[in-house]
Amino acid sequence: SENGYKVYCIDTDINKIKFLKKNNLTCMEKYGKKLLINNQSNNIYYYSKIKKINAKFHITCVGTPIDNKKTPILQSIDKVIEDIIFNFKAGDALFLDPRY
Repeated sequence: SENGYKVYCIDTDINKIKFLKKNNLTCMEKYGKKLLINNQSNNIYYYSKIKKINAKFHITCVGTPIDNKKTPILQSIDKVIEDIIFNFKAGDALFLDPRY
């Protein structure tokens, strides 16, 4: 958001939204807290329900557990993509970050 882009943070867990609004991160990200604090009032929007947004870049951070063979269990990512696909237009980019 510091470069003028709108950032939409969407999480179905309202407590995570409240946490972020208080400048707290739910993950360890280098310089993340500083960036959040510096840009909190600058084009960052929080929602607890998926809504229609106009974006060219979509970044998803979805927890991805692994099974006993250390194979990723992808159902949570599949579900998020199903839930947000209506926002996509030709030429949009999707970035998946499965660390969270």
